Amino acid sequence: MISIFFNRSYFMQLTGGTLLALLLCNSSSAFPNKSVELVNAPTSNLTVSQATEEQSELLSVDISNVALKDLLGFISDNFRTEFVDSEKLPQISVTVKVSDAPWQEILAAVLQAHSICYQIIDNKCYFYSNQDLNPSKLSSLRITTGQKRGFGDPGFKGNKVSVDVKDVGLDNVLRFLANNYGLDFVLNQSLQNTQVTVKVDDKPWDEVLSSILKEHNLNYNRIGKVIYIFPAS
Repeated sequence: MISIFFNRSYFMQLTGGTLLALLLCNSSSAFPNKSVELVNAPTSNLTVSQATEEQSELLSVDISNVALKDLLGFISDNFRTEFVDSEKLPQISVTVKVSDAPWQEILAAVLQAHSICYQIIDNKCYFYSNQDLNPSKLSSLRITTGQKRGFGDPGFKGNKVSVDVKDVGLDNVLRFLANNYGLDFVLNQSLQNTQVTVKVDDKPWDEVLSSILKEHNLNYNRIGKVIYIFPAS
């Protein structure tokens, strides 16, 4: 089972037996200079909690290889947004690990990571796919106000980490950084089977991630606090 965490008092059973768990959860605290021990994404428990009014637009998501249409269905049901002609979207499976971000930022990062153009008008979201649109050509949008500096910001320096792994899934490395250092990410579908080998000692985690992306010819962009990663053109 795959778990997906939301901050709404709601849960649903998806077709094909994929279970979505919905939860208001806090970001994991950082552990400086921590050695990596990577495990598979948790298959986790179903937990439901209440959200305050101020948090009603925030979403925490932890999914791996889940159909985009299922994610859109949840957003439609819980955030009063209609996705017009979503059945015409390509078959895409998404990998997302984000804690307490506006749902609009998560939606934008997921769609832009897969070169899907959209426009929201009067609570209706219209899609069109542009095969010529590369995510690297999209501007970095910042919707969240007052957010702390993070990966990709000038002058940001992450806590130090020691990593010694061989042929480990990129998504597992990203989840480690998410769980321990607050990285919020969306991974392009084509990278779900990407494996990485890393051996570093006592290096800032952002430098480690930058080196991994460069070595595998990957790029990233940012929407609010959410980083989305995709193949470089």
